[in-house]
Amino acid sequence: MKRMLMLLFVIGLLGLATGCGNNNTDGTKNKEETNQETKEEKKEVKSESVKEDVEEEKGQNVTEQTVSKEDEDYMKSKMEALDFSEIKVEVKYAEDKEYEFKIEQDKMENEPIEAEVEDELNNVFLKGRKAFDDIYPKIENLDVKSDSTEQDVVDKILTAFDLPTDYEKMEVDITFNDGKELDFDHRK
Repeated sequence: MKRMLMLLFVIGLLGLATGCGNNNTDGTKNKEETNQETKEEKKEVKSESVKEDVEEEKGQNVTEQTVSKEDEDYMKSKMEALDFSEIKVEVKYAEDKEYEFKIEQDKMENEPIEAEVEDELNNVFLKGRKAFDDIYPKIENLDVKSDSTEQDVVDKILTAFDLPTDYEKMEVDITFNDGKELDFDHRK
């Protein structure tokens, strides 16, 4: 009986030792190492490309998008054609509904351009290139200057974005290429 237990013990130790060891002295990789490297390579490729995640949040479609180098270059070249480098507008309506859009970039930190649309009126939420492509055609011909009147800017934004005129408050923050800013809160 002792011999049988000893034999089982030795076989168990041998099985354990060979199963746990991964010291390959011949320079080859075992299957587990290869699988781990493949997973890491897939993660790198996925993070380098544009990634879109659509998720349900409170019954609303939310599109989140990181920006690729190609998209970043595209957005920068388009923004150079405008008189302003950043724009952020928030329009508040009754029943806590808002329409908000922005194109921002922290040039001092050399950050990528951030574009975002939060349209609670139509349940549309966009980020990244999709948001930029939604906003840019509307602001491309937006003729506002740092000395434009509040009412003039409000009217032009409502028209360009085809927004209802029954807003309660509009917040506008525009940074022009010459460093001047247009920043106001307009109540109807």
